[in-house]
Amino acid sequence: GRSAGAAAAAAAAVWTQIRNDLECLERGDDPLQTPLWSDGPPDWFTAADAKTRKIWAGDKTPENWAFWTKWWDAAIAGKPLNWELQRDVALIDDAVWQAGPDAVAQAIRELMHPSLPFDSYVADGYVSEGYFEADIGRLGLSHTDFTLDSARQLMKMVPFQEDISRLTDPETLARLLNDGDDFRALLETLVKAAAASGRQSAAELKVYAEEILAEIDRVKSHKELRVGVLIDLGEMLQDFSGNEDIRLGLGPVLPKSLSRVVDRLLDLLRAYFAPYFARIESLREVRLDQSDDPRKIFKQAVENLGLVTANDGTSVRPLAPEDVAVLKRLVDELQRSLRAYESANDPETKAQLSADFARKATQFAFDTGLYAKRALDVAQTAMGGKDNDVADTLLRRIQTAHTLHELGLAVLELLKLVF
Repeated sequence: GRSAGAAAAAAAAVWTQIRNDLECLERGDDPLQTPLWSDGPPDWFTAADAKTRKIWAGDKTPENWAFWTKWWDAAIAGKPLNWELQRDVALIDDAVWQAGPDAVAQAIRELMHPSLPFDSYVADGYVSEGYFEADIGRLGLSHTDFTLDSARQLMKMVPFQEDISRLTDPETLARLLNDGDDFRALLETLVKAAAASGRQSAAELKVYAEEILAEIDRVKSHKELRVGVLIDLGEMLQDFSGNEDIRLGLGPVLPKSLSRVVDRLLDLLRAYFAPYFARIESLREVRLDQSDDPRKIFKQAVENLGLVTANDGTSVRPLAPEDVAVLKRLVDELQRSLRAYESANDPETKAQLSADFARKATQFAFDTGLYAKRALDVAQTAMGGKDNDVADTLLRRIQTAHTLHELGLAVLELLKLVF
């Protein structure tokens, strides 16, 4: 029957691959460093692989499967993760494995660098040359990727392939707008209350709240939602909510209304955009170290931005003007975050603002570092050259930096090398 024929075909494909692996060994090569399927995956494997990935993506906590997706992709590509890391994962206590995916995911996180999301990086002592070569651009803390715009001969920001940066599915959009009715009502009330208060802080808050309303209204005319824009605007409201001076300036009632708006927005984002939002949320794990000086970190960011904006295209392609504006906005936000942090007196508020500053500084550092590396890769490919070992080393330093100051210096060295 059909099932018997499929089983026979599957067995034949497996035995063919076994023979290919044996021939690889006879040549003195390592079959683990070659693709899992020499002649491309058979249909049954592709179907099973897609089914498994769908199960992982549909899990209530899809981030638990990030490491396994990374491990599986690496195995299929013939570029396995570092063996010491794989050994330590395999040796996780049996009781943890029995406890389920949440416990296993936490145990794996504890094996990784504490300040970086485990789905993108490996910890000190686990750095594998092949791993970074295979996945050099997947910098999970960067909010965007970069590629060459051939028509304009400029480097251009593009969403990471796995991000839901623009939601366009009509049914999902309709469901989101319906679920977000209460959020819109809260937001409209906040705008009206801010306008009626007559306070300066309220006027500034009103601007960002109205931008969110405009972004929601844009869904109806453009049939898409720019998730990244919505998150950025929401973070500005969070800044207002977390700044004690601004909260005092808003009066006794507005801060409560603002907190409800922020909480409801976060609920919506987590419900609809977990894969995208998880990567943004991972930035919150980054903290200011005791040795970090926020003003020096900001000064480094300004210097790094200056190198990007001064690039005339002599060595590598310059960044598109509209994307330079994005980086400038990130630095402006970093400066506002610094001012809020320095002006805070309440310990709880200061801790929150410290985390916000660290997150923005890290995001800007990874954005500029990734742009420099991508631009250098494009230039070297055009000249038929090989990878720049120094640049690769600097990128590894960026990915495994322990403090924000160390991160900023590594980015600065990479930018100076490239430009």
